[in-house]
Amino acid sequence: MQFSTASLMDINRAAFRKNEDVTAQEHFEGLEAESGAWWTVGAHEIPQQIVETIDDNVLALLPDGIGIISIDPHGNSNWTRSAEIQTDLDGEPRSYFIKATNFRSGRVMYHSEYESLKAMHHAVPGVCPEPIGWGQYASDPSVFFLLCHFVEIFSEPADPQLLPPLMAKLHQQAIAPDALYGWHVAIAGGRIPVIVDKSSSWEDFFTRYMRYMFRAEEIAQGLRAPEMERLVSLLFGKFIPRLLRPLETGGRGIVPTLLHTNLWDGNLGVKEDGDPIIFDPMSMYGHNEFDIGVWFHPRQKTGMTFVNNYHNFYPRSAPEEDSYGRYLLYTLAFELRVAATKVGNPLYRNEMVRYMTDLENRYPESYEEWATSRNEPVCPPKVDSGLMWPYQI
Repeated sequence: MQFSTASLMDINRAAFRKNEDVTAQEHFEGLEAESGAWWTVGAHEIPQQIVETIDDNVLALLPDGIGIISIDPHGNSNWTRSAEIQTDLDGEPRSYFIKATNFRSGRVMYHSEYESLKAMHHAVPGVCPEPIGWGQYASDPSVFFLLCHFVEIFSEPADPQLLPPLMAKLHQQAIAPDALYGWHVAIAGGRIPVIVDKSSSWEDFFTRYMRYMFRAEEIAQGLRAPEMERLVSLLFGKFIPRLLRPLETGGRGIVPTLLHTNLWDGNLGVKEDGDPIIFDPMSMYGHNEFDIGVWFHPRQKTGMTFVNNYHNFYPRSAPEEDSYGRYLLYTLAFELRVAATKVGNPLYRNEMVRYMTDLENRYPESYEEWATSRNEPVCPPKVDSGLMWPYQI
């Protein structure tokens, strides 16, 4: 079975059904269906053979009459195999890029990535590889694939003068069509299927997204130490309301914009013409600053130069004085997602504790105390009605 833009339109329209009488749900059942962090690779090895020949369902997405010249390995990953397909159509050479996996979350990974690439490329052509379709192999339904037009990408450091305005353009031009935060299919948090109901409130959506990822992280890493548990309790009870509720109260507002959500160094590249390109997205609609939080991360080569250049094209959200704290929150979210896929590695928990300790030291006031000190109305959290999932993992 293969899917393309046209064949997915009806699926996307039906991806959610709204139930006005049901509060937004926590969808942990996909994580807890089995013992252990089933989404980690472990000893599972993706066979190279799955990209050594071209499956009939892949061939069906290529133009009629195309001639296959070769399929050769290209790129690498811990949980996929990838290759360049070189072809000829009426004497004109054409190349395509395929990635495939027989890992069990392949359906979520490639459906999410296809929808992500499609939305980004539609908003800003050339910002990412152009997707063609995704699906299952006819010869082996356990194998899922994603097919794109081939782009030669060089792993050179991103240019702080070119990448920030490109991301600002994407965030300004790709606004959620339904004005809701979230995504219309399961979000791929790496190999983790992230199922979080949509919301009209960023604080509400982000809170439930983080609760989901913390549950995945706990399954992967085990019970948290008492100090970390204390900080996690403060995160949900104090830091998130203090830093995110002001974005949507007191006459301020933000809009849900298309996010990549995984803009670490390894997903940034340069095309032959020198222009930047981004790839391997795990998109959702959210606060634009969420996307560049990872540039703030000390392990990345980007840093505050990229962040500040970005804000030359997309100003900081109000209240501007909270932007540093929001970046701490969003960098924490990036570290949390990595931790959920790295069983037994203490590095990420140590970093998460450091970020949350920094938040505790910098933001001693609760949201209620902050609002009162500014003579603003104290607003309760907004919790949406459920937008319930028929999506099957």
